[in-house]
Amino acid sequence: MTTEKENKSCQLLSAKELAKMLSLSKRQIHRLNSCHRLPAPQDTDQDGMDDKWEKQNQLNPKDPADRNGDRNNDGYTNLEEYINSITSI
Repeated sequence: MTTEKENKSCQLLSAKELAKMLSLSKRQIHRLNSCHRLPAPQDTDQDGMDDKWEKQNQLNPKDPADRNGDRNNDGYTNLEEYINSITSI
């Protein structure tokens, strides 16, 4: 998910504008001008957890309340477990 601030910072400049400002090759300009973002995973109940992950972890992708549960009684909510599963250190 991108924030409004991130979207504003992703303003496209013409190749001429960039070349003039930075003296870069066309290939380098293309790389800078590209705002690569992955689409958000499907989240039917809008609880912040990917439907696929919910199904894999025996949760209901149509129940937003399950984000606050603790399916394995380890002290972390299901949402915390999901967030920890998608981050890399």
